Amino acid sequence: MVLGTHPAEPYLRRIWVAPRPTIVPQRFGPVKLLSRLYLRPFLALTQAARFPIMPGMFPDEIQQALETLQSGLRDAVGRHLQTLTREHETALAQAKEEAAAEALVDLASQLDAVRAECAQQLDTELAAARTDAERRLASETTRVRVEAENAAAERAESERETLEQALAAERQRAEERVREIQERLTRELEAERARAESAEAARVALAEPRPERESTRAIETGPLLAAVQAIGGERTLTGIFERLLEYAAASACRAVILMVSGDRLQGWRAAGFDRLDASSIDLSLNDAGVLGDAVRTATVRATSEAVPPPAMLALMPGRTGFAAPLLVGGHVVALLYADEQGASEPTSSAAWTEAIEIIARHASSALALVTATRTLQASGGPAAGSAEADDQSARRYARLLVSEIKLYNESAVRVGREKRDLLARLAPEIDRARRLYEERVPPAIGARGLYFQQELVQTLADGDPALLGQT
Repeated sequence: MVLGTHPAEPYLRRIWVAPRPTIVPQRFGPVKLLSRLYLRPFLALTQAARFPIMPGMFPDEIQQALETLQSGLRDAVGRHLQTLTREHETALAQAKEEAAAEALVDLASQLDAVRAECAQQLDTELAAARTDAERRLASETTRVRVEAENAAAERAESERETLEQALAAERQRAEERVREIQERLTRELEAERARAESAEAARVALAEPRPERESTRAIETGPLLAAVQAIGGERTLTGIFERLLEYAAASACRAVILMVSGDRLQGWRAAGFDRLDASSIDLSLNDAGVLGDAVRTATVRATSEAVPPPAMLALMPGRTGFAAPLLVGGHVVALLYADEQGASEPTSSAAWTEAIEIIARHASSALALVTATRTLQASGGPAAGSAEADDQSARRYARLLVSEIKLYNESAVRVGREKRDLLARLAPEIDRARRLYEERVPPAIGARGLYFQQELVQTLADGDPALLGQT
């Protein structure tokens, strides 16, 4: 402070303390403004803090007055500083909030911009990656397809060659078998013809037939030769069985043909019986008497007291029954039974049983010939080799196998259709036929299973799949 006389009161000798001016550097413009605002109250305070220095005042008094003034100034400055501090803190907090809000807005804008940029970049990279992946996938798919097609073509060619070799070998075996059967049939036919001619010559040579000739019922070569020729001319299994049954019933009195199905005998057709439904016959081999013996031994058997026929084929005393098995490929597939139950009087069985045995053997050969021929035809014949020919061959062979099931199990097929359980009722026969079919038809024919199933439906179930039932 500067001590002096106040110019407004020249006549009073007082000491006036003039405030020291606030010097603010020019480079702190905002600070200078704040200092003017903040120091203005101090100026007013210092202007009000005037006190006269009276004459005769002692230095102690002056010192005390100065201390009082200093204390008042200090208190006033403290209060004002507190006020300024609060205002400054409030302004500072508000400024911080505004700055934080502006920063958040700017940050959000920047984040949105970065997010949009990242999303655009990600979409671009994903599109490029997807395009590249699709291109590589297409290239890899094409490569794999080409390799698979090449491998399939090579495998198909190899399997076709194998199939052609197997078909050629099978065709050769079938042709040899057919030739053997034809040669044997020719020899048998010639032998039968020679016997027939000898018998006819002997009959003509005898001027007066012996009375007992009619009773012994010797073989009549004319009907036998006609039956042999009729059976040899048939091209179906059913036709062979029908001709065989006609001749057996004419040679004896009664005749019935039974089909072998596993360990059972099932009736097919009968002739000469008054009240017998052949389809109702279903016998176990163990309960079939002479019929079971003929099937098990694969040889002809005549009835006797020890080995009688089944009850439904019972004979009067002194009458003879005769069972002749029918073989195909060494297996008994059917049985012919004939007896003289309807004859007016008992006769010697040697003649007619011999004729029955001859015609049964000839029928077996004819059955084998027809089966071998149809097998050869089903194998595709000389035109086999193309895919269409292979398919047709598979269809024919499936039809052959299923037709044989139907033929040899006629009564079971009829009952199975009624009960709607053909698959369960004929399971052994169907499984055997399916096994033979799969052994002969190669897997290269993709629809081979479909062909066999179609034949089961068309031939066995008469076109109604529901009749097959469930296995």
